[in-house]
Amino acid sequence: MKKSFLMIFSLALVLTIVLVGCNDKTNNKEVVKIRLGHAGPPGDVMNQSIDLLSEYVKEHTDGKYVIENFGASQLGNERDLIEGISLGTIDMTLVTNPPLDNFIPEASFYELPGLYTDLDHVHKVANSDVVRDYFAEKTLEKNMRLLAVTDGGFRSITSSVKPINELDDLRGLKIRVQESPLIEDTYHAIPGASPTPIPVGDLYTSLEQGIIDGQENPPILINDLKLAEVQKYLTLTEHSYFPRHLFINEEVWSDLPEDVQDVFIEGSKEMEKFKNDYYKNESEQALEELKERGLEVNEPDDDFLDELFELMEETVYPKYYKDIGGGDKEKGEKIVQEIIDMQ
Repeated sequence: MKKSFLMIFSLALVLTIVLVGCNDKTNNKEVVKIRLGHAGPPGDVMNQSIDLLSEYVKEHTDGKYVIENFGASQLGNERDLIEGISLGTIDMTLVTNPPLDNFIPEASFYELPGLYTDLDHVHKVANSDVVRDYFAEKTLEKNMRLLAVTDGGFRSITSSVKPINELDDLRGLKIRVQESPLIEDTYHAIPGASPTPIPVGDLYTSLEQGIIDGQENPPILINDLKLAEVQKYLTLTEHSYFPRHLFINEEVWSDLPEDVQDVFIEGSKEMEKFKNDYYKNESEQALEELKERGLEVNEPDDDFLDELFELMEETVYPKYYKDIGGGDKEKGEKIVQEIIDMQ
C-alpha cells in the first residue's frame, strides 16, 4: 500500500514539473510560429534581412509571433516556394521575380532587359501604382500578399570561356538562366546563345561539371555563391534588374490580429531598407572580392549595350505586353511606357 502511494505521488510530482516547465517555456502564451522559406545561402544578406524581420516581429509582439528562417532551399526551390505560398503549405517567402512569371504573368515587367536605368528608377517603380496597386492586386489573386519589394542588384554575365564584349561572344555559350520564359526568350533572341533553366541550388555544381558555361547574377550573389571558383570572367552588363519579393500567404495574414499585421508591415519596411542599403553599399566591395578571388572583370562599351537593348525592345518586349497587361496588349505596353517615363 505504502509502495503504491509512493508511486502515485512520484508520478504526480513528475507531471507537475512537466506542466510547470511547459508554462515556463511559453510564459503562459501560445507562440505562433510562421515558416519563411528562401533560397539564400547561409550568412548572406537574405538570411541577415530575414533575421532582422524575425527579431522585429518577436520584439514587437512580446515573443508571441516567431518567424522561422528556412534558407538554402530547405523548403524547396523558388518555384516550390511560390506554389507553397499560393496553396498555403508555406507561410512566407522571399523570392526573386523570374519564377513568379510562371504563376503571375503580369510580373514580367520587372524582367524586361534594359528597362531599368538605376536603383533610383527601380525604387520609383516599386513605390508607384504599377507595383503598389496593380502588381500587388495580381499577386493577391493567387493568395499571396505582397509585403515588400527589395533590391537584389542588377544582373551581369559570367563565363568560363571568354569575356562578353559583343553579341557574337554569346554565340554557342551555354548559359544558366532562372526558370522564366522571359529570360529564356532574352537569350534565344541573341543569335547562337543557348539558355538553360537551372534552380539556383544546382548552379554551382552545374558550372563545376561543365553542364553550362556561364550564368547571370548580381556581383553580391555571385560572390555569396562562390562562383569565382568555377568561372573566369565577369562582364558588367547590368542588363536586368533583380528584385526579391516578400510574400505572406493571405490566409495566414487574415488570421493575424490587426495590431500584429501592423507589426509585420513595419518590420517589412525595416527589412526592405536594410536590404536595399546593403546592395547599394556593398556591391563595390563584392566586386573587389571577386577580383581578389581571380575573376577577371570587364565593362562592355556603350555600343554593345545599345545593340543589346535595341534587340530586346524589338524582339522581346512585344511578346510580353499581353502578359504584363493581364491579357490586354495595349495595357501592357502602356505599363512599360509608364515605367520608362519614371526614369
